[in-house]
Amino acid sequence: MATMANELSGTSSDDYSPTRLLPFFNAVKDDLWSYCITGIRSNYNWDTWWVTATFANQTEYRIPEAASDSEGNVKIDWISLCYDWATFTDGTKKYIPAREVNPKWLKHHWNYYVNNQPATDPIYYTADQSIFIAPAFSWDIPNWIEISWIKNIVDYTISATEAQIWLPTYLHMTLVQWVLPFIHKSESKKDEASFEQREYEKLRSLAMDKFANRSVWPSVIQMPNVSTRNEDDDIFPN
Repeated sequence: MATMANELSGTSSDDYSPTRLLPFFNAVKDDLWSYCITGIRSNYNWDTWWVTATFANQTEYRIPEAASDSEGNVKIDWISLCYDWATFTDGTKKYIPAREVNPKWLKHHWNYYVNNQPATDPIYYTADQSIFIAPAFSWDIPNWIEISWIKNIVDYTISATEAQIWLPTYLHMTLVQWVLPFIHKSESKKDEASFEQREYEKLRSLAMDKFANRSVWPSVIQMPNVSTRNEDDDIFPN
């Protein structure tokens, strides 16, 4: 990718080596990834996290924070809770999906729901890096809260392999395109930087379409239905 950035910007690896470009690639990765997970409903790069109550009546739980060098939560997909040690016949816990709510619009104060919300209809909200659950538990249950989340992508290193980039290969060129404005700004070429930024925004929009339809892309480009073709159409000769 560094080689392509040099080629497209008309610079050399002596002036813009992979080491020099690496911080920009990571900045681009963060920008592109934020679009991937906020603009598209996706479970790409997801994981499941189980939490154990550390004491009775605990309702706030810290979420492992995302960092540049370690994986962490950047978007919660869903939360389920297991009350009363309930299990299926195979011994697995019976998790009940929790509804996300906005405490500002609740009829009562949050403490009311902590004590009175039915266990058959648990609710939660998030604030900063914490999850607040209702109703509260009266005893400790191992792994009673199950959270599916979207993880961040750890910063790239010079030795990162293609698989460690984590983004699909068709997004790699988008990463390269967004590095070009940084190079041109450094070279005091404001017009070229502005042009390359607009080109990146176009590529990003196209990339989001591909990412949203990755289960069928590139097969989304379908041939016309032969049964409805016009026999006189030149593209379907007899």
